[in-house]
Amino acid sequence: MTALFVRKSDIMNKCNFNSKQFYNQLVDELIVSQKNNSLFFLIGAGVSNQQGYGDWNDYVRKLAEYWGLRNKRYADTLKYISSLAGLSNKRKIDFINQIIKKICNSDEQFKIRCLDFEKKHFGNHQLQINNDILSTLIKFSAIFFTTNYDYEVENAIGSNSIIKDYMELSETDELLPNFVVHLHGEPNGNVSNFINTSDKYLKLYANLDNLQHKLTMFYKKRKIRY
Repeated sequence: MTALFVRKSDIMNKCNFNSKQFYNQLVDELIVSQKNNSLFFLIGAGVSNQQGYGDWNDYVRKLAEYWGLRNKRYADTLKYISSLAGLSNKRKIDFINQIIKKICNSDEQFKIRCLDFEKKHFGNHQLQINNDILSTLIKFSAIFFTTNYDYEVENAIGSNSIIKDYMELSETDELLPNFVVHLHGEPNGNVSNFINTSDKYLKLYANLDNLQHKLTMFYKKRKIRY
């Protein structure tokens, strides 16, 4: 069985979710995939939004507010950057990082402190709101890939979860159930692997062939479900 990449548009166009045939096929695939330790779930922002995390606009606004409170000299500038409607959120973070570097006074301190807000907002705060989606998904024996910065998948799984940073995975690594792979890095991980600026997004996604090749190495002989 080779990797099956399922696009949401294909599913919507070709499948009747209410049909008995689709339901039976889905159940059969889930059973086989679990037995083979080959079931993946891809978790995006919508799952975290259900639990109370804001969108990118909210993240950038709170990031600017956080650093503005730590150095009021730059508070107005940070607020202005976060309010620019014609600028992408990635570019806003580029400029916010320049201010953070000034606040930190050195590149060394910047590397230590640049994710202070993310650690508090995504890393150390466990929301008390139950996430029905995650509560259901963790009942399966599955591997989780996520683009989210938070640790809600790990919190849902509990002490059996194993956190992996995508950028530090090698093609020889074996992924097992309850592994949570962060495609865009994690607040408590390597700062260099945290993907939130325009240049880091470009570096990760500019060469899609390399990205797809690496992902295919993990997906090989596995069934991918959304």
